[in-house]
Amino acid sequence: MEKNFETDGKEGGKKRLGWNAMDELYCACEVLKNSGLEPINTDGKNVEDEDEECTADISPLRLSRLRRMRKAEEKRRELSATFPETLERLSAYFGTTEMQTTILCAYISNYFEDDSNGSTFEEISQFFSCQTMKLLTHKDDIDALIEKKLLVENKSIVRRRRRRVFLRGSKTFTVADNVIDAILANEEIQFDQRKDDEAESEIDSVEFTTQVADITASRIDEGESIMVMRSKLKALEEDYSDSSFVQDALTLLPDFDDRMMLYVVCGDSMESDKGTSLNITVRDLYEPSRKFKIARKYLDEDTPLFKKGLIEFSKKGNMSDATIVPTEKALKLLLGEDAVLFEKKMTGIELVEPKKIKAKKLFYSEENEKDISRLRRALSKKTFKMIQKRLAEQNLPSGVAILLYGAAGTGKTESVRQIAKATGREIYHVDISNTKSCWFGESEKIVKKIFKNYRSMCESHRHNGKPAPILLFNEADAVFSERKNPKSSNVAQTENAIQNIILEELETLDGILVATTNMADNLDSAFERRFLFKIKFDRPDENAKKNIWMSKLGWLDEETCLSFARKFDLSGGEIDNICRKISMEEVITGERPTTAQIEEFCRREKLSLAEGGNRMGFSL
Repeated sequence: MEKNFETDGKEGGKKRLGWNAMDELYCACEVLKNSGLEPINTDGKNVEDEDEECTADISPLRLSRLRRMRKAEEKRRELSATFPETLERLSAYFGTTEMQTTILCAYISNYFEDDSNGSTFEEISQFFSCQTMKLLTHKDDIDALIEKKLLVENKSIVRRRRRRVFLRGSKTFTVADNVIDAILANEEIQFDQRKDDEAESEIDSVEFTTQVADITASRIDEGESIMVMRSKLKALEEDYSDSSFVQDALTLLPDFDDRMMLYVVCGDSMESDKGTSLNITVRDLYEPSRKFKIARKYLDEDTPLFKKGLIEFSKKGNMSDATIVPTEKALKLLLGEDAVLFEKKMTGIELVEPKKIKAKKLFYSEENEKDISRLRRALSKKTFKMIQKRLAEQNLPSGVAILLYGAAGTGKTESVRQIAKATGREIYHVDISNTKSCWFGESEKIVKKIFKNYRSMCESHRHNGKPAPILLFNEADAVFSERKNPKSSNVAQTENAIQNIILEELETLDGILVATTNMADNLDSAFERRFLFKIKFDRPDENAKKNIWMSKLGWLDEETCLSFARKFDLSGGEIDNICRKISMEEVITGERPTTAQIEEFCRREKLSLAEGGNRMGFSL
């Protein structure tokens, strides 16, 4: 029988059925249910109906029940008459034999009636009211349904009883989502044309690590012993032995203890980017007598997981606060090619998306305006791509490092934000304080990790057609300052090592790095030649200050704003502070401050001009 499709009239559109798939499936399932997997009787002959006179002595309740059964049997008899045609039509639709269609109908019925998570062989046998062994005689038909991708294994359910009836006896299968979608839409079934199983293997790997996390968490909740938990994990590993992730883990890590830790760390990374607590994980996975010995090995990074580059510390301290995360290598084992898309917040870095940056008009001196405009054009997506191509052709470093320096409050950081918004680039803002650690050698690792993660982000953005992000070191003099005598202290030795790492990274930079500093004189000379652009931010001139005042306080006339600009040598940041005080004054008093009050705010903003003339601390 032909499938009898009708097109929807659109080019490349899906083909709709000329008959109703749900109606046909309902009829088939009604006939097949409780059939014992026996051939269906379609000749209309049945056991004779009971004579009404024989029901005289039957109770009303039983009589009502018999009548319902008779009615159902009549309906079944009616459907049985058209069953051969229904079975043939469905077989043509699914591309299956009649027996395969019969079994598939049971899975579809259970999907809608009982459990969309899937059915075991026992549950399918119950649908037909037959022995499980009778269903297993049709093993080849079930395998064919799986091969055709009409049925898929559901590994998200951990069965407590692990019976090994035969090849697939203890597993749970459900109808593939694309099959259900096609049935509901009354359309032709669309199959994924990819012949490889890479995508399915990656999904299996994520499901596997999720189940590992469930098993380890339930040990505490259910009071299970560590031995029972380990047995469950080994059984789960065996069930997922066809997963590429598990296969790679078995090859790289012969010891089950190491694999167990890898599974837990990867599973946690799928749920959160906070990392895996070393203390809690060691407590959950190992016997108390081994806990401290194992924790010490991890703190010393003396385990195969560290040595083979599969895990790393996101925070290293003592046993109670140390956290571990999977490395890029481990994520590639888990997610395959999709690992490059698995973007996480980088350690010590704040992600600023361009769409979340509020547009802001900045006012510069004439010279600064030219420099910033040139920089904005250079970092536009199209121009920057051409610049990188030209530099690469000339065997020059293709990355661009930019230094913005000058007095505080002159708009260096805000300029980076506005350029990022204008060019559609994300900003990865490095928190300098997070690059310093009290643990020997840890600061250097943190800085290396920042650049390593930034390279991964650049690769990911290229993969997705997005412009390269900006790596921003704000107030960079904290790490870019003049190198110290390494013999003076351990701190000096660490800071010098960090600077050497940054200098090396600048040589091979393939993206955009921006450093801002208020103290350019304190910058180490070795960094100067590494910066392609060096822009000095001057304090705003008279015209720029007037424009800032007018943009902030639109209710002031131009002459008053010019007066403020001439009287007070304030930076843009300092004018911002005064405008905030004016807003607060309006809320407190319900009135706008007078010109005299605003001038007083200006005098108090500059400590050197405050009443009494005594300076506290320092100001620029």
